[in-house]
Amino acid sequence: MLTELGFDMSEPTVVYIDSTSAQDLASDEKYRKRSRHIDIKNHWIREAIKAGHIRLDHVDTDFNVADQFTKNLSVDKYHYFRNWLVRIDSSEL
Repeated sequence: MLTELGFDMSEPTVVYIDSTSAQDLASDEKYRKRSRHIDIKNHWIREAIKAGHIRLDHVDTDFNVADQFTKNLSVDKYHYFRNWLVRIDSSEL
């Protein structure tokens, strides 16, 4: 889809993730007792990683700007993340 929109997709799409457990689960095909409830069809991310379409990179929780959209944060942390987003230059995207 991104290719159709004119984006250069010669490099894998980077997905930043703050959960090392989720990153391990997505990257490793080993059976885990605790993950048996996850339907195999939801492991499409493994195929995307193998094919080189997606790359998972770890981001420390203290720097995970997406938390402002998914978690209750202290006012200070919310303002820090909001101000960080405002500094992003759209020409960098």
